[in-house]
Amino acid sequence: MNSLKRKSRVALLILMPLFLCACFGLAIYQDVKDPDLYFEEAYSQIDQIHKHYPNREGTPSHIHFLVYDASDRQLVKMELPLSLVQDCMDIGLDAAENDCGFDIKGRYDIDWSGVKDLRQFGMGLLVEVDEEDGKILIWLD
Repeated sequence: MNSLKRKSRVALLILMPLFLCACFGLAIYQDVKDPDLYFEEAYSQIDQIHKHYPNREGTPSHIHFLVYDASDRQLVKMELPLSLVQDCMDIGLDAAENDCGFDIKGRYDIDWSGVKDLRQFGMGLLVEVDEEDGKILIWLD
C-alpha cells in the first residue's frame, strides 16, 4: 500500500501543474467536421516562426499541441509554458527512476536524454502526424 501511495503522489505532482496550467490554455472542440481551418491557422503561426527564426535559433517559451481525432470529430488545442513541461518531465523521470522502482529506460525505447530539454530543438515545428484517423501538430515558440 505504501508503494501505491507513493505512485499516486508522484502522479499527482506530475499531472496537477499540467491540469492547472491547461485550464488557461486548453480548448476542446466537439463535432468538428472540417479541422483544416484550425490546422491552416496553426501552419500559418509555424510559418511565421520559421520566417523569424529560419535556423531554429531563439529560445522557445511555449509548447503548442493541436490534435484532431477523426473518429470522434474532436479537436484539442493546448498551449503550455515550456518551463512547466520541463519541470514535470524532470519530476516524472526522477520519480520513475528513483522513487517508484519504475524502469523508464527499459520500458520505453526512447533516448530520454535527447528529449529532456525541449528548448534544444529551437523555435518551430516539432512533430507533425497526418493520418486518416487524425492529425497532430506540436510546435515550439
